[in-house]
Amino acid sequence: MAAPTLKPRELNGSLARQYDHLQALIRELYRKAAAEDLDPIVAAEIESLNALPKDVKSKELIKELGRCQARILGRVEKELKIVPKEYYQNQWLAIGMAGFGIPMGLVFALVLDNMAFFAIGLPLGLAIGMAYGQRLDQKARDEGRQLDIGLNPR
Repeated sequence: MAAPTLKPRELNGSLARQYDHLQALIRELYRKAAAEDLDPIVAAEIESLNALPKDVKSKELIKELGRCQARILGRVEKELKIVPKEYYQNQWLAIGMAGFGIPMGLVFALVLDNMAFFAIGLPLGLAIGMAYGQRLDQKARDEGRQLDIGLNPR
C-alpha cells in the first residue's frame, strides 16, 4: 500500500517547507517500515489534516502540522522504535540540562558558597545530554532504526 498523502494546498515560505517536510517524513516512514504497521498510526493523522478547510489560517495550520508530526513520531518511536535523525540528541539535550546541569550547578554554588557558579552546571549538563543522545542516535543508526530525514525542515 502506498503512503497516504496530504491534500495539496496553496502555501508559501516556511509553511510550504513544513508541509512538504511532513509529506517527506511520511514517505520515509513507509520506506522504512511495513505499511500494515504504519497505517493505523498515520492514516488518522493525515485524514485530520486533510479535513482542515482550505482557508484555515497559517498559524493554525503550522500548529496542527507540528502536533500531527509529534503524534506520528511519538507513536512510531513507541511502537516501532523508529526515530528520525538527531531524535535522541534533541531529547537528551533538555534532559541533560534539567537532570544533570541544574543539580551540578547547585552543588558548585553551594560548595563554593557563591550562587554565581550555579550557571556552570547548565553547559555541563548540556554536554552530557548531547553526548548520551548522540550515542543513542548512533545505536539506532547501527540497528537500522533511523530515518534518513531529520525532525525539522531545512
